[in-house]
Amino acid sequence: MNSAIEFHDSTVADIRAVAGALHLDLPSAYVHRSIGQPGIDSGTVFLQPAEVVFSNATHKEAGGPCGGSISDASISVNGREFANMVPLPFTAQGTVSASFIFTSGGVLSVNGTGVSCQVSGEAVLVEAYDG
Repeated sequence: MNSAIEFHDSTVADIRAVAGALHLDLPSAYVHRSIGQPGIDSGTVFLQPAEVVFSNATHKEAGGPCGGSISDASISVNGREFANMVPLPFTAQGTVSASFIFTSGGVLSVNGTGVSCQVSGEAVLVEAYDG
């Protein structure tokens, strides 16, 4: 089964810098699962806790509170863009830049040298979709 986090409709509860890394805690990440391509082919959607960690990170917050519901996001690694969705699990090294736009109007911009995304905890079924 293939899985991916869709950042749109996911929620960020906490953003914290620890020893040069930036941690985003998502207590309710919108996780697609499919035998095919998650978010495109038929499958299921779950809410599940997740964490996104940027290594050697600098960040900037602008435009309002950076937290709560994400309306759009993208992560770029060595020029390859992941628009609003990353596979699970996800780990990449290189030149990383990311942007998270929140429904509050806040924008979180991140630059770093690596990124990882992992889910944990219980997954709660939201819906099945036909693709």
